[in-house]
Amino acid sequence: MLLNMVVLVILLNLFLEFAFFLNDQVTAKNNVFVPEAINEFESYRLFESNGMPLDNGKRTTYQLKWFDYTAYEQIVDERYAGAVLDEFFELAKLGFPYQPWVQFAEPSYNGKHVNVDCDSKGFPIRRTLNPQKEQSSVFRVFILGGSTTFGYNVSDGHTWPSFLSDILNQRLGSSGKKVQVEVMNYGRGFYFPSQETALLIDLFRSGHRPNLVIFMDGVNWGEKQDIPQYSKKIERAIHDLQVAPNLIESLKLLKNNLQWMPMLRLAGLMKHRFFKVTSQPGIDDKWDGDQSDFAKNVVVRFRENRKIAAQISALYGAKVLFFLQPDATYNYPINLYRLSLPDSFLKSRRWRQQFYNQIKKSPGALDFTGLFDLWGKNRKAIVDDVHYSPGFNRFLAGHVAEHIDLASLITESLNANDSEPAGASRRADCMAINSP
Repeated sequence: MLLNMVVLVILLNLFLEFAFFLNDQVTAKNNVFVPEAINEFESYRLFESNGMPLDNGKRTTYQLKWFDYTAYEQIVDERYAGAVLDEFFELAKLGFPYQPWVQFAEPSYNGKHVNVDCDSKGFPIRRTLNPQKEQSSVFRVFILGGSTTFGYNVSDGHTWPSFLSDILNQRLGSSGKKVQVEVMNYGRGFYFPSQETALLIDLFRSGHRPNLVIFMDGVNWGEKQDIPQYSKKIERAIHDLQVAPNLIESLKLLKNNLQWMPMLRLAGLMKHRFFKVTSQPGIDDKWDGDQSDFAKNVVVRFRENRKIAAQISALYGAKVLFFLQPDATYNYPINLYRLSLPDSFLKSRRWRQQFYNQIKKSPGALDFTGLFDLWGKNRKAIVDDVHYSPGFNRFLAGHVAEHIDLASLITESLNANDSEPAGASRRADCMAINSP
């Protein structure tokens, strides 16, 4: 019986391997780019007429469900948008690496359109298209926020921090000042104000000395306990390491080394197809029951983190701006989505209205929640369920720039704090741990 069982498993794996081989060959054939198709655009389609991506084997469940190419408004062609999605697919496969104090970060990644670099102190950072340095004086702008600031599903040059850099540097160029603006994008998926405040403290402690810090928040609230996204999983991992570290590590090693087996590959596909995937960003579906207390607590959370960030920034001689961002789950026109929205979305929208009604009454934050109306009530502003389109990112950057008094800020920043960093650079760790 044991022999028969072993033979059966081997035969089953051989059959599945042959089936996967045929499927991979067909997928690879369908994904081959034919140069002649450049002049025959209809023969090389990557999106349906309604903007839905065609599955070329490099699409996440999130992209297939939500991405809408029509929101690009033909700023780039299908091949460019498709290449961006390809790279975000590869980026998603890397997962989030661990980072001290803030729990996790975006992984380092080098692509043609999407890049996550390591800054001079070893922190992961989305590449921003700053001009080549030509002036000796640099005015540094640090931007913190969630995945909308990072710029999910758009290229490096189409994030709002990249557009902001262009706008501010053009303004300085026309003024004749011998100063350049360098914008650094520390936006990260899932980040909310508590996590961003911890990141800002770590940036200052490491030796970074920005002249201006900008927060763009509203979409991400964090967990009810005011803890980062993966706290419960890390809690279990720490427990396992203390209880049975050798056994746990051995099981993980065995699992990783057997991923190539066709049976396990099939199991992974079935899990991906029939069970809910929670590793991708998207509309919050945890809105059952009365969330009034949660909404009220988030208001306090935002206010308190704003106070802490302002005081820390002042300590190091940096100015700070807080923005309530355009939030699709709050007031983006429902008819502009390319598919019907789940009930959880409408539940979330109700509590977000309560949140914004309260947070707008507190001083200290600039309200951008009405920008969707200014952009155009029947004009698409997001490329999926929450993330901004290239055109809207440029529009948002223009409004941010209106609130930055460069002349005054440059004069005041001459007296910025230049105290020593508290520890060594993490650059080597960033490059080693996060690299693909």
